[in-house]
Amino acid sequence: MAGLIANHLKLHIRNVEPLLAVTMTEVDEWKSREHAADNVLSGTLSSVAELADNTSMFRSTDVMSLRIHYRDASTFREITDEVVRYERNVPDDVYVGDVDAAAIQSLANNPIPTRHMSAESKSMLQLMVCMAEGGKYAIGTEESWTDSFVGHLLNRLSFSEYPLMTQIRPRFRFAVGRAKTVSCRPSFTIFNASAPTVMIDTDKHMMRVNRNSQWGEHQIAGELLGIAWRNFNTSGPPYNKIVRGVRVIGTKFTFYKATFPEEYMMQLGNGFPRAKALIYRYPSSDTSQSHLGMDYSDPSQRKIIV
Repeated sequence: MAGLIANHLKLHIRNVEPLLAVTMTEVDEWKSREHAADNVLSGTLSSVAELADNTSMFRSTDVMSLRIHYRDASTFREITDEVVRYERNVPDDVYVGDVDAAAIQSLANNPIPTRHMSAESKSMLQLMVCMAEGGKYAIGTEESWTDSFVGHLLNRLSFSEYPLMTQIRPRFRFAVGRAKTVSCRPSFTIFNASAPTVMIDTDKHMMRVNRNSQWGEHQIAGELLGIAWRNFNTSGPPYNKIVRGVRVIGTKFTFYKATFPEEYMMQLGNGFPRAKALIYRYPSSDTSQSHLGMDYSDPSQRKIIV
């Protein structure tokens, strides 16, 4: 009986050994694949020294190396969430009545109508007309019209009133390891007291950005990280891992909400992080028009933007 049991066990052991060998081989292969995939997720840059010195030169490899990932938000509320806690008093002039894109184009070579429109509304409309006219040209025009439009809108929406403050083209930096520092200068940054909370990046028109730059989102990822790094390394209130951004191209607005966890920021000081940072965008990238954003020249979309 003992011999029979022993032979039975040996038979099963012999049968099990190759199964175990196959299983361990598969585990090794899985580990190898996971390690390779992990390297891909870390980006294709082999050294932090290869990162662009300025976020305006960021490529997809820079963003992937920093493990920053974009996601689509299904609703605008996902971007604003706790920011919208109360009804704001928005001045009527920022809506510019029911003027649409066709009307704006028709006013390019005509005087702004004076009837039934306040001086503030006419100022806003005049800036929109100048942007529409300047956006027709790829060369020889300046993006200052977009900057003027955004600056005027921010002032009308009281983003320069205490405790808020708007600064034009402030400089931010973030370190990746001990040997690399990357700088950025968003077009506008809104501070809440002394903490930067929202960055706004502007461009003249769609001819200045393209699919290779992910419609300017490589640069925006770096600028959001620059603001988060400033907040992370500032003494005072607890670190707020959320930073928001807006991309403005002509009259087109896209909104972003970025989350940079404390773990991510700590790892960044040692080099490329293993933790991930997420940026949610609205409108989403589900449609062919998503890279254009919401259009301020559309009366219905103006109400969402402001």
